[in-house]
Amino acid sequence: QTQKRVENLESVNYKTLQCVGHLRKEQIIVKEIQPDVMIEDSPELIESFCNAGLYVIYPDWHPYTKGMDRYATPFSHWQEVPDLLKKTS
Repeated sequence: QTQKRVENLESVNYKTLQCVGHLRKEQIIVKEIQPDVMIEDSPELIESFCNAGLYVIYPDWHPYTKGMDRYATPFSHWQEVPDLLKKTS
C-alpha cells in the first residue's frame, strides 16, 4: 500500500489534478493515491474526501469554506499545518 502511494504521488502533480475537474480529481485521490491527509479548499471536495474516510484540513479564510468544520479541520494560518499533520501519524 505504501509503495503504491509513493508511486502514485510521483506520477501526479498539482497541475495534473487541477486540470481534470472535481469528479476526476476525487476519483484519483480516493481510489489511486489514498493520502493520509488532504489540504483542500473546495467545499464539494472537502465533503467528498471526508465521506471517503480521508483526513482533510482546509484554510478557513475563504468565505466559501465557512461551515466545512463539520467535515474537516480548519486552519487559519499556514504555520498551523505542521501541527495538524502530526495528528495524522
